[in-house]
Parts: sequence; C-alpha cells; structure tokens
Amino acid sequence: MVARDAWQLAVQHLVDATATMLGLWGDKDAVHLALLEEPSGEIGVVTIECPDGKFPSVAARHPAANRLERAIASLYGLKPIGAPDNRPWLDLGFWDVTQPLARRRNRGSRRALTSFCRLRATTCIRSRSARSMPASSSPDISASPPTARRLRGSSSGSAMYIRGSSR
Repeated sequence: MVARDAWQLAVQHLVDATATMLGLWGDKDAVHLALLEEPSGEIGVVTIECPDGKFPSVAARHPAANRLERAIASLYGLKPIGAPDNRPWLDLGFWDVTQPLARRRNRGSRRALTSFCRLRATTCIRSRSARSMPASSSPDISASPPTARRLRGSSSGSAMYIRGSSR
C-alpha cells in the first residue's frame, strides 16, 4: 500500500522507461500496478487505496494504461483522476447492473432498457431473416432433430445436425 506520492513516483518510472508495466487492475476499493524494474529485473506491485472511489490516472502519463483504467472504471466504478479518455470500456449499457465487481454496487435500473433493446434486436433479426430468405430454404440447426442428417466430420459426442439442407 502506497500513498499518492509513491504512486506518482511509480508512474514516473514508467515514463522514464526505468520500469515496464506488467499489469494494472482494480479491486473493491483499491487499484494495483505491477512493475518490472528494468535494470534489476525485480517485480513489484504498488497498491493505492481508493476510499473516495478515485485514483491518480496512470494513462495520463503512460498511454498504455488507458484501456486498463477504463476497464477498472467499468467493473469497479473506480475513477481515474486526470485520465485522457473517460469513455466506458466494458460496460456499454447492456448489463443489468453497473460496476458488477464494486463493493457498493451501483444497481442502476437498466432492466427496462435492456429488455427493450433485446426485444428490438429480436424483432429486427426476425424481420430481416423473413425478408431475405424464404422459410422453406432457411437452415435450422438443432442438437438432436428426428429427421435431420448429421454433418460430415463431426464427432459422435457433439454432433451437429442440419435440417432443410440438400447436402
């Protein structure tokens, strides 16, 4: 566990190329930075606690950390202060909860929006497939149909069958 000054010093080692970032990941209330010291080859992990849900951005000075910081924000809700890119990386609004790994889960109500999006996507897919392909010629894949032929090359344990095919 380090203070903000020591965290900034670790980031400075990345900027000066005296260390290589091996990883950057979050936890329920902390962020961890793994470093490889170039001259000695020693590996170290520095951890900064985030009781207020914020931590100094590594990506502000070391761009390779950008997507990792965005993932930390999506999964844990920990916000990098001074980050060059604050867009979500993993959570694009399709999950039923926000920040699923956070200690204090922010259970935003996305169920209604998610249900609407799924309904809309299903409707669009059905209408496209109905327009583009007649029902009699569309292939139907299932696990064990009674009147289907087995595809060549598939093993007996996990066979794939297809109905409506001439081959």
